[in-house]
Amino acid sequence: MFLKSLPEVLSRQDDPVADLAVLPLFHVCRLASESVKVLLSGQGADEMLGGYHFDRVLKQIGAIRRLRSMPGARRLAALIGSRDPKRRYLLRWDDLKSSEPGQLPGKMRYDLTAPLSSELMERIIKSPIPPPYDRTLDAFYTEVPSHRGPLDAILGTLMKGWLPDNLLSHSDRMSMAHSVEMRVPFLDSRLVKFCFELPEALKIRRGVTKYLLKRYAVGRGLPPSLAYRRKRGFPVPWDQWIRGPLANPVREILEASSWMEPYINRGAVTDIFREHEQGASHGVLLWNLVVLAHWGQRMGLSA
Repeated sequence: MFLKSLPEVLSRQDDPVADLAVLPLFHVCRLASESVKVLLSGQGADEMLGGYHFDRVLKQIGAIRRLRSMPGARRLAALIGSRDPKRRYLLRWDDLKSSEPGQLPGKMRYDLTAPLSSELMERIIKSPIPPPYDRTLDAFYTEVPSHRGPLDAILGTLMKGWLPDNLLSHSDRMSMAHSVEMRVPFLDSRLVKFCFELPEALKIRRGVTKYLLKRYAVGRGLPPSLAYRRKRGFPVPWDQWIRGPLANPVREILEASSWMEPYINRGAVTDIFREHEQGASHGVLLWNLVVLAHWGQRMGLSA
């Protein structure tokens, strides 16, 4: 079912926005359209009130500040980075130690929110390539002030980019594909203003994300087992699918994209696909390439 709907899902997006949530969202909206015309979405709550995994990120930032003042810090940082490649970039900035409390360099904000690592980008994109982070991005990421604290800096950046350019964009298009209206009550302008005036301690406290919202919900009668359950996204088992039933269709999509030849290292993509089949987790990168390939074909691009 998902394979058959893939061309329509990608076409409905118009832009090459690579978020796997579009697949289940498309089908949920189709199912909803059989009985309702308006849906309510909780989008915006994570970005305003500290959802996602930012409790762990704040702990890491605090630990790194302490780490940099310890004897042998560089050697210890290298050891930690080798064991946790996803967070390795957190250990690179000398200016983090000397920055004002709570402030985050723009490059760090970029890496905290970027879906693909620079190492993977360098593997697949033919050189010479411009650096993935430059002065234009720096202006974007540092426009949101960080003097209130690192959490508000990250959330403000997400509200400025990730929320409107990705989440709201594909939600609108997937719902409109089935003539369903999706409303976002958390993004009422008065509520947004209120949330960004709250102290960070009311957003994440003792490892509890969206602390104030959960306390409010329980106070209004929501069972704690629901309010405090482990956060789940809106996933599909894409990683497993492209190791199994969708492996050949995905290969065909990528191989048919001759327009990408001047830019993408096909040998590296083949290696990455093989690594994924053998257990590595490259599903996000492969989805990005599928979306880009389909978009280029639809736009009539050629090598």
